[in-house]
Amino acid sequence: VLYISEDLSKQVKSSNSCYCDNAEVIIIQNYSRVSQLRPFRKTLKSLFSGMNSLIAFYAINWDISKEIDVHNMFFKCYSLEYVFLENWDTSNVENFWGMFADCCSLKTLDGLENFDLSSTVNMESMFESCISLEDVSFASNWDMSNVENIFEMFRDCYSLRDVSCLNWNFD
Repeated sequence: VLYISEDLSKQVKSSNSCYCDNAEVIIIQNYSRVSQLRPFRKTLKSLFSGMNSLIAFYAINWDISKEIDVHNMFFKCYSLEYVFLENWDTSNVENFWGMFADCCSLKTLDGLENFDLSSTVNMESMFESCISLEDVSFASNWDMSNVENIFEMFRDCYSLRDVSCLNWNFD
């Protein structure tokens, strides 16, 4: 278990590899220094991608208000089953492309129901190949009016049985 709640800038090695690649559970609470998790990445883009040991991810009060790009954030986290994102300010995020793509064990997403998508234009492949995902009711009240691209958003989500809850309106 990796618990992050402080500035780790002095502990992080200057490498492209995250110091937490083998973590099974990551808990981030009251944290604001995204760039300190991986020194060469100034955004959440691909931050945890390829972490094959990761099973659960909890992020509570993580300040991402300056982020515009979270694409591929959890890409190919094959073992990831549970994600809990509480109090995320996503009002500036423009690109969610592939955020959870190829998370083939992903079953539960909590906290996404509060995502502010007012700046979002791209959600392409956001959940592509999440073959264990059964419920997308978290997205039922998302304001999709500014979103331009949802191409293959749920492609190969074989366990999804009912998406009638998605009451989306597009301009």
